[in-house]
Amino acid sequence: MTNAELIRNFEKLVQVERRVTRKLLEHIAEIESCRAYLDLGYDGMYAYLTKGLGYSEGAAYRRLQAARVLKVAPSVAEKVEAGTLNLTQLAEVAKVSRQTKLKPTAELFAKLETRSKAATEQIVAQAFDVSPRSEVHKRTQRDHSVRLEITFSAEQFAAVEKARGLLSHICPEGAWPEVFVELARRYSEKFEARESQRAKPTASVEAKAAWVPLAGRRRSIPASQRRLIFLRAGGCCEHVDLASGRRCGSAYQPQVDHIQPVARGGTNDPANLQLLCGSHNRAKGFAIPNRKS
Repeated sequence: MTNAELIRNFEKLVQVERRVTRKLLEHIAEIESCRAYLDLGYDGMYAYLTKGLGYSEGAAYRRLQAARVLKVAPSVAEKVEAGTLNLTQLAEVAKVSRQTKLKPTAELFAKLETRSKAATEQIVAQAFDVSPRSEVHKRTQRDHSVRLEITFSAEQFAAVEKARGLLSHICPEGAWPEVFVELARRYSEKFEARESQRAKPTASVEAKAAWVPLAGRRRSIPASQRRLIFLRAGGCCEHVDLASGRRCGSAYQPQVDHIQPVARGGTNDPANLQLLCGSHNRAKGFAIPNRKS
């Protein structure tokens, strides 16, 4: 099986999954309405999904909430099958609708089509006029860990999101605790180093200079060039799929790369440099073979 055949088969399976998901949601809505789960010994649909059918708590919650949305907006089922709305989005609508006691509108669902989780939360909050929460909650837990809940403005979150992307080499999982601790560590080290230099103004820094072999100098890209390429690319991967014309756009583990390798005569001229995410930079060095039947 070639890669192209593998992708075609996979996309067909995705279409089947979406059709089945629609049918599942319609059945969940019907079973909950007629309370057929009682005949099986369950006190609710959630218990039937988790204990009877083995769904995880999260999977059961999303499906049940989405099914309840279908009860008040049956036309949403078509959008689920088409793939323009997903379970996570419908669960968010159901949650906020229940909190505000307001019904979702067709206009809201139209705005939510193909939107990300973050965009969905924002659109739903605006549609239901949910007031932003600004209070900070700090709680020490029994294992001495601290749970911190904090609200960022859009500008503040964009700044920390950018920092997370820049630190993706060091914090590959992107876990927020790791990111904030790394930022705190770096600032502390920088601050302490600056204070140390103030205390010792005559200290020589020549000993800190690292020797770089000639080959390394030829291959290395100056920091100024790296900054130029990073800004030019907007901090996002510039790899473009030749078939679809789609740009990757990932900000994960960005790396400045030579388009024409140095070993083949490539230079550090900006025209020969590009920004790639870690995955595309690693994949550049080898061709992925087609699968054999």
